[in-house]
Amino acid sequence: MLCNACARGTSSHLYQIDPKSFAIAFPITLAAAVFGGWLMVTIGSMGFFAALFAYLYGMGIGELALRLTGRKRGLPMEIMVGACVLIGLIAGFGMVVALSAGAAPSEPNGTVADAATPATLILLHLRNPWTYLMAAVGVFGAVSRVRTIG
Repeated sequence: MLCNACARGTSSHLYQIDPKSFAIAFPITLAAAVFGGWLMVTIGSMGFFAALFAYLYGMGIGELALRLTGRKRGLPMEIMVGACVLIGLIAGFGMVVALSAGAAPSEPNGTVADAATPATLILLHLRNPWTYLMAAVGVFGAVSRVRTIG
């Protein structure tokens, strides 16, 4: 048995996002993602555990977006949370570089670099494969949380 609305074949109300709630959810989700991105970049040298925390970070951002929009889902929500996580990690990376310019960075092999210029710090993070893994796992966690609402 189906109700009249379901029998007509219209899309579910779960996929119809109100522009007002979307406009409210985006900046709040982005602010939380930037703070979480700063934390993730700060602990990015923890290897496997950083990837685990990145997944939990993505799931948390996805859950926050779901709660702010009344548990709505769909492609626009997936794009929003994925973009927020990615922008949050990039902004967090920028914050870490800006805050630690002047400190002596450590190389992946344990030695300390000579100059702590922002370019040196950026190269240290860009050469680290865990940086890219954290970004991919964080986006995956956020999108999967929105997609498999349970």
